[in-house]
Amino acid sequence: MTPFLRFRPRFRYAAQHTGFMSDSCRVDEVKERGATVVQQPKASAEKGASDEMVRAETAFAERRIANRHPARKIDIMAEYYWPRVTFGEKGHRMDIGDNRYLFYRRHLDHLKEFSGKHVLNVACGPGRLSLYLAHQGMTVAAFDISPASVQYAREFAEINGYGDAIDVQVMDIRSLTYPDDAFDVVTGEAALHHLIKYEGCLENMYRVLKPGGVALFWESFDFDPLIRFLRPINWRRRGYVGEYMLGASDLHHAREVFDEVLISDQSVFYTYSRFFRKPTPLNRRVARLLKRVDDMLLPRLPFLMRHYSLAYMQMKKRSTAPLPT
Repeated sequence: MTPFLRFRPRFRYAAQHTGFMSDSCRVDEVKERGATVVQQPKASAEKGASDEMVRAETAFAERRIANRHPARKIDIMAEYYWPRVTFGEKGHRMDIGDNRYLFYRRHLDHLKEFSGKHVLNVACGPGRLSLYLAHQGMTVAAFDISPASVQYAREFAEINGYGDAIDVQVMDIRSLTYPDDAFDVVTGEAALHHLIKYEGCLENMYRVLKPGGVALFWESFDFDPLIRFLRPINWRRRGYVGEYMLGASDLHHAREVFDEVLISDQSVFYTYSRFFRKPTPLNRRVARLLKRVDDMLLPRLPFLMRHYSLAYMQMKKRSTAPLPT
């Protein structure tokens, strides 16, 4: 292995200015202290999010909701699933030119398999994902810490004819009121990295899942040194609150809580399509090309896999059904 690949820069300045320290900045410390240091994800003094952080994230979410267009009736599949050929519309999100598009597509394709099931949409925000899940025939419960987001999600569901299929509540991940073994699936739209810093997040997700249930997320990780350096700068420039990248101890903690954890569709080069955000034909081609580079090189050069910064995460609760004789 080359010296460059062994070098893991700490970038403490950028991380400290976001309020969170990247997990990869403390890999050696985690190894030295052993498994006992990750009974909670990250050190509690640094990552155990407080009521003050809850208030800050709630205020940030409510500012974003206030700036959204009013809830309206939409063509759900065209709006949220299929790529558009036009661009420049306010609120446009789902396009192959967006570096996250293929992960949304992977996520939504997988979720379609759970038609007829009971699904929990965590940190639902304005309710886009909840609407898609209901459209696919699922019974949806959703929650968010922001009352304004919950009100918007309820109006959005009602206007689109899914008011009875989506139950949206104001709730805190630290104190979920849902009963045990209530849901077949727990999922969210890029939500886990906002929630995992709160104590009891994964434990509560595990509790409300039925035996055999699964939690599904695509998420940002901090294993690429350049992305780890650039993201906090972008968060600070845009004024984002509560942003965070999952790291090694988060994966360790997930494997302690859940019975099976699978990381797939790791992205190394495709992540850099974020520098080609505007959904023009050229940028769509660049995004597809970078994804092909990942698909071609990562199986052949496995050492690159350790530097992924986006991936699809599946966490499963073991079924209690007796094994067949």
